[in-house]
Amino acid sequence: MNRQQAYRQLKQALAHLGPGEAEAEAREALEVLCSVSMQDLLLAPGEELDEEQVLALQELACRRKAGAPLAYLLGSRAFYGMRFAVSQAVLIPRQETELLAERCIEIIQRKNLKTALDLCTGSGCIAICLAKHTAAAVSASDISRDALAIAQGNAEKLGADVHFFASDLLEKAQGPYDLIVSNPPYISDAEYAAIDAGVREQEPALALRGGADGLTFYRRIAQQVPKYLAEGGQLALEIGYEQGEAVCRLLAEQGFD
Repeated sequence: MNRQQAYRQLKQALAHLGPGEAEAEAREALEVLCSVSMQDLLLAPGEELDEEQVLALQELACRRKAGAPLAYLLGSRAFYGMRFAVSQAVLIPRQETELLAERCIEIIQRKNLKTALDLCTGSGCIAICLAKHTAAAVSASDISRDALAIAQGNAEKLGADVHFFASDLLEKAQGPYDLIVSNPPYISDAEYAAIDAGVREQEPALALRGGADGLTFYRRIAQQVPKYLAEGGQLALEIGYEQGEAVCRLLAEQGFD
């Protein structure tokens, strides 16, 4: 089977995702599993794939149709121009989280901040982006040692200097930090019961579930952060849809403006 045939077959197998998503996933699978970029596909569509590559693509298509997330099947996810290893020990990095990382990079650079801490780091994607794109000394924590192993491996592979440590939020943090950022679990019990089965059954509940109202971790962060944030320091949080008002209220109760 040549490159073009494999690409077409994979798109067809993933058609249930919709044309745009099927095309994007087929391209990504070819690039990761077969080292065939879109440019390679255009320049040499008739080049043959080896048997092992064809079997890998066929297995991926079968498991993807059964609901397994593409990132777990590939073992990695693209994020902010880098490729991060992932497993079912960590949440799959989302595109919207790139906006949080980008905003933190801007803040660190503009204010010349010296230290940053990423809570609930998961795959380490936020912390590693900060370390790669700023001069700040970056630390990152997670309660899951399996997640920390993934994050540490990503930092080593990507050449990022990040200090990782196991901690339940700020329990083991040293501080003070000029910036504290977190994408904590924020899905409420009701939302968790209704989310896509592929997410609920495949991704770690520890990284998704934020308590009955989805605000459990924001309450704890709001209470703990003042002790660890430097004077004039910055707090950046990813929040769920329609959680803005509630999170702002929790922070205001702790003196944030």
